[in-house]
Order: sequence, then structure tokens, then C-alpha cells
Amino acid sequence: MAFHLNTPSAVHLDEVLTGLTLSYMTEQNFIADKIFPTVEVQKQSDKFYKFDPDEENREGDVAKLAPRTSPPKFELGSDTDNYFAEVYGLAVDFDEQTMANADAVLDIRSRKVNLLMNKMMMKRDRDFLDTFFKTGVWGVDEAGTTDFVKWSDGAATPIDNVRTWKREFQLRNYGIKCNKILIPQLTIDALMANPQILGRINGGATVANPALIDMTILANIFGVEEVIVLDAVTNTAKEGATGTPTFMAGDSMLMTYSPANAGLDTPASGLTFAYNSIEGVSYGVSVESFTDDALRRSGVAEEVQAKMAYDMKLVGPSLGTFINDVL
Repeated sequence: MAFHLNTPSAVHLDEVLTGLTLSYMTEQNFIADKIFPTVEVQKQSDKFYKFDPDEENREGDVAKLAPRTSPPKFELGSDTDNYFAEVYGLAVDFDEQTMANADAVLDIRSRKVNLLMNKMMMKRDRDFLDTFFKTGVWGVDEAGTTDFVKWSDGAATPIDNVRTWKREFQLRNYGIKCNKILIPQLTIDALMANPQILGRINGGATVANPALIDMTILANIFGVEEVIVLDAVTNTAKEGATGTPTFMAGDSMLMTYSPANAGLDTPASGLTFAYNSIEGVSYGVSVESFTDDALRRSGVAEEVQAKMAYDMKLVGPSLGTFINDVL
């Protein structure tokens, strides 16, 4: 039997540190529920009424009346649209043996449930971007170089550009004004280096840390209620492949009108229909824990399921301006 001398490695047996774990799941700024109002619905599909803005804002119906004549009449036409809420889900389970033997510091249950919800939120944001954040969807598309000087160019005039787009937006929508602008992080960084923006913020001095600029300042500069930053980062690589961290939104931008709440006679550019009749679902999202005999027979101590049921619907195409190739 070999005996070890009193070397540093011989007098200490390595153990797992109880005060340190390394996790890289962050609090992402997911935005799918921050842009358009959520309409809670009890049926997976249904219809809703919509009206013609051109007809509602047409002049010329009022006429001068001669004695004993009746005024002219007009009609108000309507149409219907529909939604269909797809159901999405993901689950994790915890086997009895692993849970019984796991180090407390791992906190496996909380960690896996948090990761579960993180993946669900990424899915919802991806659906939002694939539905609304692209060309060919909205009333107007603008493109860098073709329609304006790209904002990565020192000669760019983003304030003038936005002012023009806002005026055109208001004109084609009969007075309804753009109130929200969605801007990806890369574009925000370029704006913080633009001379026209810097001149409004601090007299032209360089901004050392663009992240420190409150977006309310940029909203005030552009004359809108809110600037929403799209800065969520995701890994688009397949499982087991080298990670490819990427901003979920590229160098485009969306100007839109979105009311605080949806309701009767309320215009909106987009809506999220949240299907709530599935057990446990509220605002289109549910998290449920299952511990039953069938699971125990399989050696599973608990299964946690997350579900989402929604339809992200374009309802007012003219109430949006999409700006592509900003940089």
C-alpha cells in the first residue's frame, strides 16, 4: 500500500464548492408582450369586426338642403377578420434517483424550470419577429441607401428621417400618429454615435456608454411615447454544435401605433389573441406541475409543463412603417 507524503494535494480532497455555481442564463429583455395589446379569448378561433378607414374619413357626404328636402344618407360598411390561437408547449421532468442524490447547491428544480420559461419566452419573441419585423408586412417599407442615408454614416440625419416618416404615417392613417418605435440594440448604438442625436442629448459630446442613455430621452427626441429596445440574444446553433450567440433582431426598425388596451372602436396595428380556456392558462401562458402514480411508476418524481396559446395577428397594416437596412 502506497502512502503519500504531506504534499498540498495529499492533505486535501477536492470537493464541490457550495458557494459558487456558474450559470449563463440571464434576465433577457423579451418584448413580445410589450408592443401590442393582449386580447384574452375563450375560444381557440373566432371572428371580429373591422371597418374601412377610407370610408370613415371621406368628405363630401354633407349637402346643402333646399326647403322641404331630406338630407342625403350614407352607409357604413364593415368586414370581419379571424384569429386562430396555436398551442405550444415544453416540459422538464425530475427523476427520483437524481433528485435524491443531487447536491443542494445545484438547485436543479428551480434551474430547469427557469430555463423552461426562458425557452418559452424566446419562442414567443421569435414568433413576434417572424410575424411583424420584416418587409412586405406593413403599409410602407423604407430601405437604407435607397430611401435614406444609413444611420451608420456620419452624414445620416435620423431625426429628420423619423420626422418625415411620422408625417407620412399620420397622413395615411387620417390623423393617427405613430406612438412606438422598436429599435434593435445595434441601431441604438449607431444612434448614440450620430452627430444629430448627440447634438440633442449633450451638445455634441461623445456618449461614453450608450447603454446609460435612458430610452425616454430618445423617445422625446423622436417625438413618440416609447422607444422599445430589441436586445435579446439567442443561440441559433443545433444542440451539441458550437454556440452562435446572435441578437434576435437585426438592423431594422418598426414604427407603429399601438393602444394601451384593445377594445371597441379602438384602432391597432397588431394584437395578440391569448387563448385562456386551456386548464391553467392565463394571458395565454401556463406552468403546471404533475406528480402522479403513472409518473412514479416510470421513476419520475415530478414533471413541469409550460404551455402558451396565442395568435399574433396583423390587424392594421397601414399603422406601421418598417425600416430595413438601417445600418
